[in-house]
Amino acid sequence: MHTRQRNIKLLIEYDGTRYSGWQRQKNAPSIQAEIEAALGKVVQERVTLYGAGRTDAGVHALGQVGNFITASRLAPQSIKKGCNSIVPADIRILEACEVPVGFHARHDAILRWYRYQIMNRPEGPALLRHYYAHVPYGLDIERMEEGARILRGRHNFAAFRGQQCTARRTVLTLEKFEIQRQESIIHVDLACRSFLYNMARIIVGTLIAVGRKKISLDAVKRMLDTQKRHRLVSTVPPHGLILMGVEYPPEKVLFQPSRAHGTG
Repeated sequence: MHTRQRNIKLLIEYDGTRYSGWQRQKNAPSIQAEIEAALGKVVQERVTLYGAGRTDAGVHALGQVGNFITASRLAPQSIKKGCNSIVPADIRILEACEVPVGFHARHDAILRWYRYQIMNRPEGPALLRHYYAHVPYGLDIERMEEGARILRGRHNFAAFRGQQCTARRTVLTLEKFEIQRQESIIHVDLACRSFLYNMARIIVGTLIAVGRKKISLDAVKRMLDTQKRHRLVSTVPPHGLILMGVEYPPEKVLFQPSRAHGTG
């Protein structure tokens, strides 16, 4: 008897502090491997979990999205509960639901929203040290906002990618780029369909260089024009970065079960 394959979509939260990143690796702990191992025990078969964002070592997520194919008849809520009983406490499945078999968490995403968190005061954070990058120097927020306006929109972001980036397409549209400050806390929000390797962290590093008046606003424009990074722009640490959420076209995630379909 043929067993119908089901596609389960997960909303995932994790603290990336002690992991090598999202992607499975042979000799280092990863978010993907931890969840796959737990899911395998729950659905009693080997599964491959696809993630919307391949977050780097130390990067966190409040809204990572993943999906996997399974022949299990377990209800999504049972899968969620079972997985959460197995994975470490720094990983949590927030939601689980069935989606069309053709849905793919990475390929179907139309917007990824990241937030970079900065603690801007002389003393570094104690309680929040794993979630906020520390910048002890004075930052000119108005200049940073001007820099954000330059980078917002459609540009060639070749100057804003890490050396290991192999992407052929570097022209992207930065849909959202906002900076908010409340006392010593600065949040930088960036949203784009896809990001180049280290792109978000280099963009924030550029803004910090602008805010410290180490580089001019014209230098930011030149980075776009010449596709070369300014020598005074650094890649900010990963622990300040959080994947906040991922958006999809409604038709990609809308599942309409047949009357004969049971979720066990």
